[in-house]
Amino acid sequence: MRKIKFYWNKDTATLIAIRQWGKTTVIKELTNGIPKEKIIVLDSNREYNGFPNRWIPKAYDLEELDKFIRYCRQFKNRLLIIEDIDLFFSSANPTKELKNFLINGSHQDLGLIVTLKRPLGNPRLLMTESIHLFLGRFSLRNERDYLEDFLNSKGEIEKVKRFSFWYRNNDLDEEFLYKTRR
Repeated sequence: MRKIKFYWNKDTATLIAIRQWGKTTVIKELTNGIPKEKIIVLDSNREYNGFPNRWIPKAYDLEELDKFIRYCRQFKNRLLIIEDIDLFFSSANPTKELKNFLINGSHQDLGLIVTLKRPLGNPRLLMTESIHLFLGRFSLRNERDYLEDFLNSKGEIEKVKRFSFWYRNNDLDEEFLYKTRR
C-alpha cells in the first residue's frame, strides 16, 4: 500500500462515499500518531468518544457549522475533522466561514478533514481546495458520473471495492487506488 503524506496542521482532505464504506477508517489512518488534544472534531455521528475536543452539533444547519469553524479559528496547530458535512448544507454554496477556512486555514496551522456521502448539492470548493481527495462508492450513478467528469477520470472511480478509495493528490497531480488497512 502506498503511503500518503498528510501534513495534519496544513493539509485539507475530503472523503466522499456511501455510509459504511470506510471513511472513518481512513481518518484514523491519516491521524495515527497525532495527539488527540490537537484534534477538534465536529462529531455528527458520535463516533469520537475518546477525543477531548469533541463538538456535538445542536442542529444540522449552516449556523452550527459556522459556529464550529469560528470556535476552531481561535486555535493554532490543530486538525479539524468534520464528519458528514453534507448534513449541514441545503445548497451547494459554501458558507463564508468555510470558504475563508479552505482558502487560508493552513496559514494559521489548521488542517481539515471532511467527509460527505454525496458529491451533488455540496460545495465544489471542498474538492477544488482539498489537497487529498478520497472517492469511494456512491448511491447514484449520476453522482459518480458527475465526479468523473469534474475530475476527468472516466472509469477510475468505478473500480473501487469496499474499504478502498480512488485517491487524488491535487498538489502532486497523483492518482492511485487507496486501500484501508481494515
